[in-house]
Amino acid sequence: MSEHLTSLQLDELAAGLAAAPEHLASCPECAQQLAQLRAESAAFLARPEAQQQLGRLLPPPQRRPLGRLLAIALPLAAVLALLLAWPRAHVEDRIKGAPTVALLDGTGNAVTHAAPGTKLTLVVGAAGFPRVTVFTIAEDGTKEPLYAGAVAAGARVPLLKLEVTPGDVTVVAVFERDAESQSVSVRLAVP
Repeated sequence: MSEHLTSLQLDELAAGLAAAPEHLASCPECAQQLAQLRAESAAFLARPEAQQQLGRLLPPPQRRPLGRLLAIALPLAAVLALLLAWPRAHVEDRIKGAPTVALLDGTGNAVTHAAPGTKLTLVVGAAGFPRVTVFTIAEDGTKEPLYAGAVAAGARVPLLKLEVTPGDVTVVAVFERDAESQSVSVRLAVP
């Protein structure tokens, strides 16, 4: 027969801090001591003085009241609502790069040579400039206005349809934004 359990082992078993060893099942003397320790412990803990002492030693149970949760959640929800609903300045879409001007044929290809009578579309890429003035300069230096006004954002914004007339021309587009201006041109050769 093995040795009896020590007082420390019996105390740990009574407190539920250790698993019961095999010896306990085969030793009535140790089982009786353990039962007696458990009964004495339960009787002591049932006394009001013991409950008061335990109440002073143990921290109060952690409670998460709904009020504390609301005190945190409501201000966070208000801040989030303000951030989402606050009016923002209009963000202007800008095309990267420089402004462009082009003449497109019926299939959408840029052309620099066209026969008289050919129908073309004048398109510009404003690259963040809100206004444009477009005109042609003939070989003899005469200018003819084609378009002047606001231009929408986009890489190829169609402005108007043109019909090619005899004689080479240069199409010039002057883009304006505040005090800044930039001009670009494309030459159209007409045989």
